[in-house]
Amino acid sequence: MDLAAEGAPQRALAVIDEAVAKAGHCGGPKPTGLGLLVFNACASRIGGFTDAANDDVVVDLNCRALLRFAHAVAPRLEARGGGSVSGGMLLLSSMAGFHGSALQAAYSASKAFTTALGEALWAELAPKGITVRVVAAGAVDTPNFQAVTPAAKRGKALPMHPDEVARAALASLRRPPGAAPVSVPGALNAFAEWLMRRLMTPRQAVRFFSSAVEDIYGGRQ
Repeated sequence: MDLAAEGAPQRALAVIDEAVAKAGHCGGPKPTGLGLLVFNACASRIGGFTDAANDDVVVDLNCRALLRFAHAVAPRLEARGGGSVSGGMLLLSSMAGFHGSALQAAYSASKAFTTALGEALWAELAPKGITVRVVAAGAVDTPNFQAVTPAAKRGKALPMHPDEVARAALASLRRPPGAAPVSVPGALNAFAEWLMRRLMTPRQAVRFFSSAVEDIYGGRQ
């Protein structure tokens, strides 16, 4: 399913509804339907801004599709009611969204959108019993990471195993409702982000982050 296509959230919810209806006829506890949205879909492009005609696919999937799914799911989560927690949203963002970065301008901007949207929904939906968490990961050792990152420089990116990120993401859902909505998985990543915020000006952070990305990807082979 093309998650960025018009009507994708409605089609996905229809599939869930069908599965819930079938499960309801199998005996056992009655299924309660959708309780958690995990938005981990992502498009990225590493390269000079003027080297591509556009970055529409990045914006369409990382921003527009996320917004559509959040709009489609939020009323369902709110309608669940029946307790202090009605459901949740787990949005996968990136440390790249904390600072603009050369060679991934559209991607870093799209992840800034993800983070800001998650923060806003956390503030607005928490009183309705909906938990919203944003996980801003660093490099993750996925097949895509291995495909686009030169083998000799992968270690510089300090990639985490996907399982580590997944465990950290799920753990964030268990944090107290009033806890900050954004977390950075991995002690080293969290410390690096904390250090940059306290020792660097925003301009210095952008230059530092851009330099690191250019060092890894600027002369890809």
